[in-house]
Amino acid sequence: MSFPFEPTSHQQAASGGLTGRAAPAPERGLDRVTKSVRQIRMDRLRHQRGAAALLGHSHRVGLCQYALISKDEGVGVDLIDYPDRQRAAFSGVQRCGSVWICPCCSARISEVRRGELNAMLAWARSCGLRPVMLTLTARHGRDDDLGELLERLKKAKQKLHRHRTWADLKGRIMGSVTATEVTHGQNGWHPHLHMILLVEADDEAEAVALAEGLLPPWLASLKGAGLDGTGAGFRAQGAAAAGAYVGKWGAAEELALQGTKKGRAGRTPAQLLAAAVDDGDDQAARLWQRFAAVFQGRRQLVWSRGLKKAVGIGDTSDEDAAKEDAKPVRRQISKIQPYQWKGGMIGPKGARHRRGLILNAAEEGGAEAVARVVAAGGEDPRLADAGPLIEDDDLGVQVSAEDMAAMPDDMGDEASPEGAQPVQRQRGSAEARGRSPHAASRARGGEPPAGRRRRLCG
Repeated sequence: MSFPFEPTSHQQAASGGLTGRAAPAPERGLDRVTKSVRQIRMDRLRHQRGAAALLGHSHRVGLCQYALISKDEGVGVDLIDYPDRQRAAFSGVQRCGSVWICPCCSARISEVRRGELNAMLAWARSCGLRPVMLTLTARHGRDDDLGELLERLKKAKQKLHRHRTWADLKGRIMGSVTATEVTHGQNGWHPHLHMILLVEADDEAEAVALAEGLLPPWLASLKGAGLDGTGAGFRAQGAAAAGAYVGKWGAAEELALQGTKKGRAGRTPAQLLAAAVDDGDDQAARLWQRFAAVFQGRRQLVWSRGLKKAVGIGDTSDEDAAKEDAKPVRRQISKIQPYQWKGGMIGPKGARHRRGLILNAAEEGGAEAVARVVAAGGEDPRLADAGPLIEDDDLGVQVSAEDMAAMPDDMGDEASPEGAQPVQRQRGSAEARGRSPHAASRARGGEPPAGRRRRLCG
């Protein structure tokens, strides 16, 4: 699949000098990774349309920031004032709120979730709790089905929570948050879990030692869920790893997309989508379609019961999190009429094909520049870089080399032993197979609320 976009001279001027030629790769200076705000935005918008093409344009992602909310109102081009910069955004367009599938919504949702995780870590520090990063995975093979692997990994986690060792530690674990991630490499799909445990301990060494005691129960839980694993599929790390992981939350995919080389553990879903859209990689397209089918509707983060309330965080849905922040000062500088946005059978393509250029123009030249791009026709350019490199980028986070090194990876690509039977898709969910009602009830209940263990922080 390819998208050969070429900007017009009007578009080049409005976008701040876009040439259509590949720009230099993002700089890696000192200990920081930087990337252009415009490149990030162009990438997201282009990959969003690619996702729509792979899933069918009737899918919600095909409507996101593309279809009108009202056929009569048109689309607003707004400038949002932040303390250090202005950022352009659209109003009057639909949003899908898909954290797994939509690059645009995912970025905004992840920004909100990162704020929630930072609030949790701050609360833990105020309570004298020790954060421990626990990374869990299982052996896997290239023929294993992603959906079945994920269900069995989820079942193994539920078994871990019912294990006697975990029960013995419940009075010391005051809460947890679990994130599910997946890569695809030479040994197939590799789903893995990252858990941040808030542990009551005298020091970090004691907290990590308590978490390391969960290795035997985890291996037993894998076996009970029909999976296998070794010590390589289990890692416990201290507060630095937890803080680094939260710090890069939502930025990890952007950082990964800056490089051209695959990681040793394979490609992330964002890298698969980029390869499908930008390189015409058919295998990557099929893999990403499978990922989208399996992950759609799943929660990005799972908090233990009572923890959000203890921290003072409300429940924000992905759909609400995907909306632009209403707190900064926001003003509309231009209005694109419905017929201009959609375009017609004859004449220039609709403005929705130039979303990136319009936002660039709004930030650079205001309403007049927006009007020129709207009238120019054409499509957003397909570039390796779409603007000057800056440090204060749209990710809202700068990650140092030390933090990158401290981030927990997925412990490599732990392949299944030779001759192992692949994990195939089965009828019905893993939860529905062979579980007693009592066990299912306990699994749904998860951990007891923090308030039931011990009252903390007043």
